[in-house]
Amino acid sequence: KENFIDKVEWISEEQGDGAGFDILSKNNNGTDRYIEVKTTKLGKLTPIYLSRNELKFSNINTENYYLYRVFEFNRNPKLFTRNGSLGEVCNLEPISYLGKFR
Repeated sequence: KENFIDKVEWISEEQGDGAGFDILSKNNNGTDRYIEVKTTKLGKLTPIYLSRNELKFSNINTENYYLYRVFEFNRNPKLFTRNGSLGEVCNLEPISYLGKFR
């Protein structure tokens, strides 16, 4: 919507990666839309890596959280979107742990 174009913010560029999403936009009804962008040179179903903060933020803001998946980026870029928490739109598999000394 043209009346929202000036309200779009590239949060990860302006504030860094800690917000839990990359772009703050607006839904058609004027509510906030939180967009996380994941890009790959590979195919559509290539797994994504996500942070604990991204997962947590998506769980809190499920209704307004959107994953924008850009794939085949270097050949013929394509895009699909999913709405909802990352746990709802992806099968999650823990692959990294933080070990703190006792």
